Amino acid sequence: MLRHIVASFAVAFSHIGHARRQRTLAPLTLVKARRSALVLGAICFALGCSDEAPLGVSLLYQVSCQQTGGCTAVTRGFSSADEETTPPLLKCRVGRVNDTHSTLRFEATFSEDISIRLVQAVFNRETGSVSNESCRVQVTENNLFEGACGSLNPSEAQPCQLGAIERTGNQIGGSMLCVGLPANADITRLREVGAPGTTLSPFRFTFENCEGT
Repeated sequence: MLRHIVASFAVAFSHIGHARRQRTLAPLTLVKARRSALVLGAICFALGCSDEAPLGVSLLYQVSCQQTGGCTAVTRGFSSADEETTPPLLKCRVGRVNDTHSTLRFEATFSEDISIRLVQAVFNRETGSVSNESCRVQVTENNLFEGACGSLNPSEAQPCQLGAIERTGNQIGGSMLCVGLPANADITRLREVGAPGTTLSPFRFTFENCEGT
């Protein structure tokens, strides 16, 4: 009889201990889950995790020196629709200046020595016209070629002309033609930047999901 009573108490205490462990494990599991979420959040913050749509681009241009000679024309470009070509390093940002004007900046870097960059173009959101106050174009082809840009025809003071910048949904695009774009190291070395071909004409660029759009 005594043995039976002792056995009953042992079983009861076993159930109580199990219940206590369950109550202890539950908050511990929750704490671990919270810690895991914090760690993942920190990793995402460091690596730049984002649910935003990927940046898309359609860009094809030619760098030449048809007017001055002394170089071989080269064509650069990339389209996000081309899955077989390694994409360049892309950056694109649209900012707000005031109620009527915005800014556009973009960069496509194909290698350390080959890139094209629109440093800052202030444009009218209604007409798309670009101001030449702060607009700069930088084209790197082993050497850096740089000059002012705006909506006026290419000139010595403003080598690069930008067509109207248009925004449609999450897309933004325009056109560009540079004539007599000088090298930083030697301003007598000039380049044209336009659409591929023997006739100087603007090339078009289109970006999708730019930061700020």
